[in-house]
Amino acid sequence: LANMNFDMVDFLKKSACFDELDAQMLDNVLNKKNTRLILENLVSRNIFTIKTDDGFYRYHALFRSGLLETADKNQVSLLSQKAARYYFDKKQYSMAARYAIESKDDELLKIVILACYRDYIRAGNYNELRIWFQALNDAVIEQSPGILVARGAFLSVLGNFVQAKACLEAAIPLMNKDDKELYFE
Repeated sequence: LANMNFDMVDFLKKSACFDELDAQMLDNVLNKKNTRLILENLVSRNIFTIKTDDGFYRYHALFRSGLLETADKNQVSLLSQKAARYYFDKKQYSMAARYAIESKDDELLKIVILACYRDYIRAGNYNELRIWFQALNDAVIEQSPGILVARGAFLSVLGNFVQAKACLEAAIPLMNKDDKELYFE
């Protein structure tokens, strides 16, 4: 790193918070236009970077670990939050939830869940939903009728009818009379 210019070192430190390097996402999150070129340059110079079969990039684990040791933790959280919003806007909910969890952004995770839980239940993506609900702060769950309904539907599909009923009963007093967004399937 000592032989690299400041911009390259800054790029490496900021991008190291992502284990999978998506050039378009990095362009957006880091406010750059040339991320793919930078990553291709790192690959061609064998600087601890590989291109994966799916077109993304990865740093060598030890190289990434070393970069993360010197990273600003607040900046890592902010970048993860930006990545979550980027993926949410692209309707890539799994990635959005992953980065919302990493950045401890319960509000964004709540929005992700509400945007896709019905489709995830229909598709049988129960494990991801379980992880997402476990990651949410209990206070966020208890104060959001939408999340309570989503969690109730999820628990019901799993056959946990007692907890599902408790979630739905907790949601009812929180709902407005005009609340037409929430419905029971």
